Amino acid sequence: VRMRTTASIVALRPTSRGALVAVHLTTSDSEGMVAETLWKTIYLGLDCEAAGAEPAPELVPMPGDGKDVAIPVAPGFAHLYTECAGIWNPIHTERAVAASIGLPDIITHGTALWALAGEALIDAFGDGDPARVRRLSCCFKGPVVPGTGMVLRTRGMSGGACFEARADHQLVLINGILETD
Repeated sequence: VRMRTTASIVALRPTSRGALVAVHLTTSDSEGMVAETLWKTIYLGLDCEAAGAEPAPELVPMPGDGKDVAIPVAPGFAHLYTECAGIWNPIHTERAVAASIGLPDIITHGTALWALAGEALIDAFGDGDPARVRRLSCCFKGPVVPGTGMVLRTRGMSGGACFEARADHQLVLINGILETD
């Protein structure tokens, strides 16, 4: 199967830490769109002029009666994920670098947290079958230090679930949606 990914910068804006860049990615095959991603990153210490507009996040209310699922993150997980995913950023593997930008320790990759949450959601709401997933989305809100973990709060709804996650009582994933067939 041949796939094609296109990307366009949709927004730039200065933040207190650097320049935020929002990129819209679309991946398609011969039958149409396979995946769509809004990816944001902050380039530390850089300045920029605001341009474009970030899409407003989809707000998903989380009722208090959801189900909690504990998701551990092993101490060496960030190093393992770095090598397997080919995503090399020293905030995930080098304590001195993480500390130099104000992080409490190395942190787990956001995409790894998203995948761990997705696995738990597929088990709970997709009968363990990833082929049933039509959409899995969330916003990254805060760091998770390897060797700790996060608690995923889920709420089933027609055709999937909504979710959020906390680590050390702080939100780390918000506005999560799982849609299944």
